[in-house]
Amino acid sequence: MTTTNPSRAACRQRRHGGNTLASWYEPHGVRQPRSVAARSHMVSTAFAGIGDFERSLIVERTSAGRIAAKARGVRFGPSPALSAAQIENARKLIKDEEKPVAEVARLLGVHRATLYRALADAPAEA
Repeated sequence: MTTTNPSRAACRQRRHGGNTLASWYEPHGVRQPRSVAARSHMVSTAFAGIGDFERSLIVERTSAGRIAAKARGVRFGPSPALSAAQIENARKLIKDEEKPVAEVARLLGVHRATLYRALADAPAEA
Protein backbone atom coordinates (compact mmCIF):
# COMPACT_ATOMS: atom_id res chain seq x y z
CA MET A 1 0.00 0.00 0.00
CA THR A 2 1.40 3.34 -1.00
CA THR A 3 0.54 6.54 0.79
CA THR A 4 0.58 9.91 -0.85
CA ASN A 5 1.27 13.26 0.67
CA PRO A 6 -1.85 15.43 0.19
CA SER A 7 0.10 18.70 0.09
CA ARG A 8 2.45 17.30 -2.54
CA ALA A 9 -0.50 16.23 -4.62
CA ALA A 10 -1.96 19.74 -4.30
CA CYS A 11 1.33 21.20 -5.55
CA ARG A 12 1.22 18.90 -8.57
CA GLN A 13 -2.29 20.04 -9.39
CA ARG A 14 -1.23 23.72 -9.25
CA ARG A 15 1.55 23.06 -11.74
CA HIS A 16 0.13 23.80 -15.15
CA GLY A 17 0.95 25.77 -18.25
CA GLY A 18 4.65 24.87 -18.30
CA ASN A 19 5.35 26.14 -14.76
CA THR A 20 7.70 23.96 -12.79
CA LEU A 21 8.07 23.55 -9.10
CA ALA A 22 11.48 24.90 -8.00
CA SER A 23 12.09 22.39 -5.23
CA TRP A 24 9.85 20.37 -2.98
CA TYR A 25 12.04 21.04 0.05
CA GLU A 26 12.23 24.83 -0.26
CA PRO A 27 9.56 26.81 1.58
CA HIS A 28 6.40 27.08 -0.48
CA GLY A 29 8.29 25.78 -3.51
CA VAL A 30 9.81 29.19 -4.28
CA ARG A 31 13.49 29.93 -4.68
CA GLN A 32 15.05 33.19 -3.56
CA PRO A 33 16.03 35.37 -6.49
CA ARG A 34 19.78 35.78 -6.95
CA SER A 35 19.61 39.50 -6.19
CA VAL A 36 18.12 38.81 -2.73
CA ALA A 37 20.82 36.23 -1.99
CA ALA A 38 23.53 38.64 -3.13
CA ARG A 39 22.14 41.45 -0.97
CA SER A 40 21.93 39.21 2.09
CA HIS A 41 25.53 38.08 1.49
CA MET A 42 26.61 41.72 1.17
CA VAL A 43 24.86 42.66 4.43
CA SER A 44 26.36 39.72 6.32
CA THR A 45 29.81 40.64 4.97
CA ALA A 46 29.33 44.23 6.15
CA PHE A 47 28.30 43.05 9.63
CA ALA A 48 31.32 40.73 9.75
CA GLY A 49 33.57 43.68 8.90
CA ILE A 50 32.01 45.81 11.62
CA GLY A 51 32.41 42.95 14.12
CA ASP A 52 36.06 42.51 13.18
CA PHE A 53 36.67 46.25 13.61
CA GLU A 54 34.99 46.21 17.04
CA ARG A 55 37.11 43.22 18.06
CA SER A 56 40.31 45.04 17.11
CA LEU A 57 39.18 48.07 19.17
CA ILE A 58 38.51 45.85 22.20
CA VAL A 59 41.93 44.18 21.87
CA GLU A 60 43.64 47.56 21.57
CA ARG A 61 41.85 49.02 24.62
CA THR A 62 42.46 45.92 26.72
CA SER A 63 46.13 45.91 25.81
CA ALA A 64 46.47 49.59 26.71
CA GLY A 65 44.71 48.96 30.04
CA ARG A 66 47.05 46.07 30.91
CA ILE A 67 50.13 48.17 30.09
CA ALA A 68 48.84 51.03 32.25
CA ALA A 69 48.05 48.65 35.13
CA LYS A 70 51.53 47.09 34.96
CA ALA A 71 53.04 50.60 35.02
CA ARG A 72 51.09 51.24 38.26
CA GLY A 73 52.56 48.05 39.74
CA VAL A 74 49.58 45.70 39.44
CA ARG A 75 50.60 42.04 39.36
CA PHE A 76 48.66 39.68 37.12
CA GLY A 77 48.13 35.97 37.68
CA PRO A 78 47.47 33.90 40.77
CA SER A 79 48.84 35.05 44.10
CA PRO A 80 51.87 33.14 45.39
CA ALA A 81 51.04 30.06 47.45
CA LEU A 82 54.00 30.55 49.78
CA SER A 83 55.40 33.69 51.39
CA ALA A 84 59.12 34.47 51.44
CA ALA A 85 59.30 33.45 55.11
CA GLN A 86 57.65 30.09 54.38
CA ILE A 87 60.07 29.44 51.52
CA GLU A 88 63.07 30.26 53.71
CA ASN A 89 61.70 28.04 56.50
CA ALA A 90 61.21 25.19 54.00
CA ARG A 91 64.75 25.65 52.70
CA LYS A 92 66.11 25.38 56.28
CA LEU A 93 64.03 22.28 57.00
CA ILE A 94 65.25 20.57 53.85
CA LYS A 95 68.94 21.49 54.20
CA ASP A 96 69.53 21.63 57.97
CA GLU A 97 67.13 19.00 59.27
CA GLU A 98 67.32 16.90 56.08
CA LYS A 99 63.57 16.43 55.86
CA PRO A 100 62.19 15.13 52.56
CA VAL A 101 60.60 17.67 50.24
CA ALA A 102 57.31 15.75 50.26
CA GLU A 103 57.08 16.00 54.06
CA VAL A 104 57.90 19.73 54.09
CA ALA A 105 55.32 20.32 51.35
CA ARG A 106 52.74 18.43 53.42
CA LEU A 107 53.57 20.59 56.47
CA LEU A 108 53.08 23.76 54.39
CA GLY A 109 49.89 22.47 52.78
CA VAL A 110 51.13 22.66 49.18
CA HIS A 111 52.04 20.19 46.46
CA ARG A 112 55.66 19.07 46.06
CA ALA A 113 55.87 20.73 42.63
CA THR A 114 54.76 24.05 44.16
CA LEU A 115 57.50 23.82 46.76
CA TYR A 116 60.15 22.90 44.16
CA ARG A 117 59.05 25.87 42.00
CA ALA A 118 59.14 28.26 44.97
CA LEU A 119 62.61 27.05 46.01
CA ALA A 120 63.91 27.48 42.45
CA ASP A 121 62.37 30.96 41.96
CA ALA A 122 63.17 32.49 45.35
CA PRO A 123 66.73 33.72 45.90
CA ALA A 124 68.55 31.92 48.70
CA GLU A 125 69.44 34.10 51.70
CA ALA A 126 72.99 33.73 53.00
